[in-house]
Amino acid sequence: LMSLVCVFRLQDIFIFCVTDPSSSKHKTEKFLSTDRAVMKLPSDTPTLHVELTDFYTKERAHYPVPPSSSFLRLHPVRVFLDLRTIRWINYVFLKVNQSLFSDSYTNEAMKNALHKDIYMDVMMPRVIVPLMGAPDVDWLQKVPTSMVLYSSRICLTNCLPDHSDTSHQLQQLVTEIEEQEMPIQADDWDASLPSNSQAYSTHVRRLIPKLHNNRAGKDCKTDASTLVEKATVDVWRIDCTPLWLEFQGKACQYPTARPLMFDCNFTVWLMMDKKGDNENILYSLADTVDPVKICLDHYQYLFVTYAMDEMSRFSQTLYEDTLRFTVDYEPAVCFVHFQAPSIELYLLLPPNGPLTVYDNEKLSAQSVAYVEIAHEKEQSKKNQNQLKGLSSCEKRLIVGCY
Repeated sequence: LMSLVCVFRLQDIFIFCVTDPSSSKHKTEKFLSTDRAVMKLPSDTPTLHVELTDFYTKERAHYPVPPSSSFLRLHPVRVFLDLRTIRWINYVFLKVNQSLFSDSYTNEAMKNALHKDIYMDVMMPRVIVPLMGAPDVDWLQKVPTSMVLYSSRICLTNCLPDHSDTSHQLQQLVTEIEEQEMPIQADDWDASLPSNSQAYSTHVRRLIPKLHNNRAGKDCKTDASTLVEKATVDVWRIDCTPLWLEFQGKACQYPTARPLMFDCNFTVWLMMDKKGDNENILYSLADTVDPVKICLDHYQYLFVTYAMDEMSRFSQTLYEDTLRFTVDYEPAVCFVHFQAPSIELYLLLPPNGPLTVYDNEKLSAQSVAYVEIAHEKEQSKKNQNQLKGLSSCEKRLIVGCY
């Protein structure tokens, strides 16, 4: 068994956002940049490390060999979520994809591509989401300027897990989801379960050990079929350990700085399946063993609302661009399942929030009471001044009249 290994390293990387003739040079934002100086990493630590490995044999061309493997490690990077840059990247990707895979032979070869072990490891990334779609009002200065996603480590892989406690985690999650009773019975509930998909069936079959049935005197079978599976039936796994969200700006200090979402570990499985000729289904299953705690105040809630509206419009724009620049576009249906032991939501009242109708009525009633008290005090003071100028006999006479 021979192997061919290629190693690629990149020391620094800086990618700026898309600009136009009206953009200022001093206001140009970095779309992707390294964070080695902030994290105080050693100077010889590469930002990007890639290893490509391919296995082959000289004696027998058809002898089963392990699949090719790719390993990628990305050290601390900072990503600024600029929507115009993402749309430009999507346009370039669509044009390149149309040029490379427009041929039917190349397209068929991509669909029949064999499985390849891929492991991506991202260390301490930061994703900054700026304030988007907010109106120009006076209280905008109280809204946070950005939301930052932090994670200590994010792993993305399609490799088969080892035979340990985590190898059957997906199978247990699918079983729990199928046994749950939904409060609303939907027609698409059965279709949203990945248990009948080809990718899930292949994944479960590959977890079954094959060597325990081999005995002396029999031919040993190494289950070479697992080495020639198609890439279309891969099950991708994303591990986030841990992940949390925070706000940036002057308006996120009530009563002290609190994260939007407290740190918790997430595991996400992704798999594709094809139903019919022109329908692709993407199954996404997310699981966490930690309680999900979310904490935000009024202005942070406004930030999240504006960001969700802007992202919704932006996703529609990307979909329209895809239809415009792709000839044979096959839309995909996405089913998402999320399971958590508990979800806690804390809504904090801001100390200096905008006045409501109730507050205005209360303040007006208090102001009327203050005016009446001040009038009584002023009248009492005038009476005392008048009594000072009278003699003792006149005071006794006035008091007797009262």
